[in-house]
Amino acid sequence: MTLSLSWLAMALVMINAYGRVAAACTEMTTSDESLAAVVKHAVAGSAAVFTGTVTAVEYIPATAGTEHQREIQVIRMNTSAWWKGATQRDVTLYTKNYREAGGTMIRESHEYRYEAGKTYLIFAQTSGKNLYADRCTRTSAIEDASGDITMLDALKAGQGG
Repeated sequence: MTLSLSWLAMALVMINAYGRVAAACTEMTTSDESLAAVVKHAVAGSAAVFTGTVTAVEYIPATAGTEHQREIQVIRMNTSAWWKGATQRDVTLYTKNYREAGGTMIRESHEYRYEAGKTYLIFAQTSGKNLYADRCTRTSAIEDASGDITMLDALKAGQGG
């Protein structure tokens, strides 16, 4: 019985911790908040907002701190529309996914899983000169982003909530 209660307690702690991480990490609408307000907030917290098609998922040598023995995953994209940031045709997004010298992959759970050839709506943040867009932003596959794109267009036209 004590063992079962211990497992139950540990499961509840993990569920509670995961719920807090998920709530802190996602930009979701609530019953008190309109999609326009959520998108406006996401734009304000982003350095760049654009649509782009993934042209390559690559690994390049990591140069910072303790990561120097690893390769960092980068996502190469061709952009098609911009709502915020320096408009440029080619963009590189950096991730926190790494590949060890022996080939072992280290994946961050909050990283978005980009696929070559797919198009995404990107809400990117910066760290130094690098752009990042993970699951903690409103980044999504283009087929799931029609509401956000409508709101972005309205905000750009000065009609957003």
